[in-house]
Amino acid sequence: MKISLHILPILTVLTLSAHSQETDTFDLHKTVIKKSIQLVTGFTFGRSKYVEIGIAKNSYAIVGHHPSSNTIFASTEMKFGQKFIIGPKIGCWAGGGVAGMAMGASMIYYTDFDDGTLVFRPDIGFGFAHFKFVYGYNFRLTKNKLAEIDYSVGSIFIGIGIKKLKEKVVTW
Repeated sequence: MKISLHILPILTVLTLSAHSQETDTFDLHKTVIKKSIQLVTGFTFGRSKYVEIGIAKNSYAIVGHHPSSNTIFASTEMKFGQKFIIGPKIGCWAGGGVAGMAMGASMIYYTDFDDGTLVFRPDIGFGFAHFKFVYGYNFRLTKNKLAEIDYSVGSIFIGIGIKKLKEKVVTW
């Protein structure tokens, strides 16, 4: 009983003098949006393999603790082999959040210079900032069917920054 009466004032003084983290070390109400122009490099794989090269405009931000990004791009997919196929492509995607989920869509016109087909490709997977790894499905919008165009594909997209644009700070 005697020991607990001596410990009680010591614990009271220690508790009252304790400090928590300062509130201004991390501002949850401030978002910095970084924009850049990027060189697009990519690889699409299924039964056929395609390489991709192009240009993109990317916006990357951290909202609270959660990263988010969105990208619009114009690129070209190319298949080398016995039959050369080229596919000019435009699209956009957004990604981030807690799980790093990425979703996007693109339009591609594949041609072997004899036949061609227009494709709409929605995709879903993992990605944020300058990178995405997704699964996509090619919906053919025209009747011409090139045999080398897969319905179900995987895709890796990497953006290499070539020019930084003006940053924007948003406080909410």
